[in-house]
Amino acid sequence: PREEDYIGLGIFLYDDDGWLNQNDDVTFGSGDSGGGRRVAGKIRPGLGWMLWNSIAGFCDGSSQSECRRDIHNTCLMAGHNDHRGGGLMGDDLSGWLVLEIPAVKLGIVLARFELTEGESQNTHTKGWTSVNNFDEEVMAKLSVYDGGRSPEDEEEEDLWWFEFAIDGSINKLGRDEFNQLALQMEGDLRLMPVIWDIHNRGEQGQDYEVAFRVMSNQKRSVSILLTHIFYA
Repeated sequence: PREEDYIGLGIFLYDDDGWLNQNDDVTFGSGDSGGGRRVAGKIRPGLGWMLWNSIAGFCDGSSQSECRRDIHNTCLMAGHNDHRGGGLMGDDLSGWLVLEIPAVKLGIVLARFELTEGESQNTHTKGWTSVNNFDEEVMAKLSVYDGGRSPEDEEEEDLWWFEFAIDGSINKLGRDEFNQLALQMEGDLRLMPVIWDIHNRGEQGQDYEVAFRVMSNQKRSVSILLTHIFYA
């Protein structure tokens, strides 16, 4: 990424690593409640995520891959590694997607998303009326870490908003903020820096818990597909 791509976005991207040396550099997981942040807590995985458009096999693009060996493939030795569009699909009723990222050595975690506005493509939440399909009484008792909503969310004017958490510290991005931060590489392909805190963490590295969710006040109005996590 180019330095000029991220000018002004330091509150979400940069720690005090000396790269931009901005005054708004922050430390992820600090528990600071300002700047769209909430204090750290334990994130509970949501119930509304599904495996979307997946294919059979071990498909890593290497010469050892055994990919797409299914009944519709006329040549099992072809070793197809050109499938596109598979991933983990969620929407505004899915709750949190929680991932464990092991042995991060340099402090870089990137997520590759496809986000679609309009009626959700997630068949798992079809017929649901609330996050995780909980009834209103249960939802009223849930914290944001359990998939619930904060009081200010009810007044949110954005069509949708995106939240991500690093070790339980939640960051909220409005629609415009997400579109600015998640760089549009081509078409609907977006690459988002989740952690950009560059310094050497030693041979063993550092483990992180990373969580994502998309929210809206119009049920099943936006869906998000996570296809890749890159880290170093």
